[in-house]
Amino acid sequence: MGVASFRTCFTAAVAAAGFFLSAAGQTYADVLTFDDVTEESWTRIPDGYGGLNWTDLNVLRPQSERRTGYTNGVVSGDYVAYNPFSAVASASAGSYFTFQGAYLTAAWNYRLNITVDGYRDGELIYTETVVVSPSEPTWFDFDYCDIDTLSFTSFGGVNAGLGRYGTHFAMDDFTFNFNEAPEVSVATDVESLGSSNKKMVPVEILVTASDDCTGPDDLIVLCDIESSQADDSNGRGKNTGDVNGEDGYSSPVPVELTHVGGGTYVATVELRAERDSGEKTSRTYTIHVTVLDGVGNLSEASTAVVVPAPGGRRK
Repeated sequence: MGVASFRTCFTAAVAAAGFFLSAAGQTYADVLTFDDVTEESWTRIPDGYGGLNWTDLNVLRPQSERRTGYTNGVVSGDYVAYNPFSAVASASAGSYFTFQGAYLTAAWNYRLNITVDGYRDGELIYTETVVVSPSEPTWFDFDYCDIDTLSFTSFGGVNAGLGRYGTHFAMDDFTFNFNEAPEVSVATDVESLGSSNKKMVPVEILVTASDDCTGPDDLIVLCDIESSQADDSNGRGKNTGDVNGEDGYSSPVPVELTHVGGGTYVATVELRAERDSGEKTSRTYTIHVTVLDGVGNLSEASTAVVVPAPGGRRK
C-alpha cells in the first residue's frame, strides 16, 4: 500500500472511530469574566484566580447610573477588571500559557493607548499597542503563545469629559489557556506480520503531530522500534537484523520520518516475520514516537506489530 492510499485509509478509519486529529492552534480556552472574584463593589484580584498571579489589577462593579468607560466596558456579568492608579498591570504563571485576547475599554480618555507585552522566561516575545475608547469595549486578538508573563501599560489619549481623568482601562472576558503537550498519534498499515516465515516485511508508519504554538516544521518528532525477542533467539545465527537491518532487541532502532506536510510524518521499515520458536509468546515490535515542542513539552505514543504465537495467541 502506498503512502497516499495508506494516509487516506488511516484518515477514514480515524473518522469512523469518532476521533479527531487536531491541527496546530486549536485549543480549549478559559474565559475569565471577573464576576466570581467578589460580591463587594471592588477588590484586588487575588493570586491564584484562574491559575494566574495578578499585579495591580482590581475588579469593579460599576455604578450603572454613571456612564463611564468602566460601565461601558462590562461585557459579561456585572464586573470588569481595571488598573488602579493607572498602574502597569500584569498577569503571570509558573508555567507557559497562551493569551488569546480580551475586551479592552478606556475608563476616561478617548484614544487611550495600551501596550500589551508578552514575556517568556524574562525575555520580551510579543508586543502590541492598541487604541481604545471609553464609549464601548473592543475585542483584541493577541494570540501570545508560550508566555509566562503578560503586562498592560496604558498611556496617552484625550480626556473624554466623563468627570475624571487618567489612563485607567477596563478589561473583560480575559481569554487564555495553559499550554499542553503536543498531540501525537501513530499507526501502521498492518498489525500482524502473519506466520513466522522468516521473511522481511515492509511496514508503513504514519505519525500525526500538532501543537498549539509550535508549527509542524518546528516540532521535534523522533521514532524508534524495539523488538521483544532477540534476533537470533534460537542461537543458530541465521537471521539477524530483524528491524530494518539492525538489532531491535539489544537497543531501539531509530527510524527516520519524512514530514509530508500538515503535521503528517511517514516512514517505511522492514520487520522480520519471525519469532522465537522456543517460546509460546508472540514477538512484538513496538513502534515508539516522541514529540517535543518549542518550549520543551513532550508527548509520546506507541503502537505494535506482532508475529503471533501459534494459534493466534498474542501474549
